[in-house]
Amino acid sequence: MYINDLRKHFKQETIDSCTYINPLQVAERQEFARFARNEEKDYRQRAIDFVVGEKLPFSSTWNSLYEICKKFIKVSCPYCQGETECNGGGGSGDSYTVNFSCCKCTARVSLDLNYKSFYAKPNP
Repeated sequence: MYINDLRKHFKQETIDSCTYINPLQVAERQEFARFARNEEKDYRQRAIDFVVGEKLPFSSTWNSLYEICKKFIKVSCPYCQGETECNGGGGSGDSYTVNFSCCKCTARVSLDLNYKSFYAKPNP
């Protein structure tokens, strides 16, 4: 349900005191709405850059989990301790698999995550 729809049923003070809004989800909508074909970055990448640049707390969303893993999660190969590269992913429902390949020995590593698995909060 959207906040505008909630306003029809509840007082604003009640909504304000109990509603958590994920800034990344809002940034995704903002960046998707201003989509420009000539941009190098995807709207999800721009949304992540926005919330990080503004030092906002955020959690991953279904749309952003892969981009977040690609940008922030560093996985070492369990076989040779080499560096890995995020090279794909997908899922359904609440489960999402992110795949990594070792740059040294080509082993594969997968992480099975909930779409809200990543949370970041800056120091005050």
